Amino acid sequence: MLLRLAHMQNYIALSPGNQQVASQPAMECIPLVMEPESGFYADPVIVLDFQSLYPSMIIAYNLCFCTCLGKVVPSKAYTLGVSSYLPEPQLLMDLKDQLLLTPSGVMYVPSKVLSIPLHELHLPWDITSLWCTAASTRMLRKIVLPKHHRNSF
Repeated sequence: MLLRLAHMQNYIALSPGNQQVASQPAMECIPLVMEPESGFYADPVIVLDFQSLYPSMIIAYNLCFCTCLGKVVPSKAYTLGVSSYLPEPQLLMDLKDQLLLTPSGVMYVPSKVLSIPLHELHLPWDITSLWCTAASTRMLRKIVLPKHHRNSF
């Protein structure tokens, strides 16, 4: 579905080669799935409910790849996965009061910024906004269809 939507918008899918995949930056942290142990923790601990589509913390701060600008690296191209881009400096200056900077140095913008026409932003959100629409539709289907099925009897 995503490829079909992207093709209608005159986009082609990125198909990274083995070398590009191998040269990606390493993961900075590895999420662990384990049983929580009760006790006092001096360092922050986050417990996520993986039964939900998105944990509430991610929803509250709008941490989605649709709103991700990448790591803060002055005057260098930002890297997201295997691709890189260089947003216009004036755009980042205009958004500086709205940016959320995570402890790992990744920038996010609020979803209200996405209401600006995407062609004016010159950011790599066009294709990810299609993906978010598909994800939202899938989530809505999981909520609505079971209710409709129950009411049909």
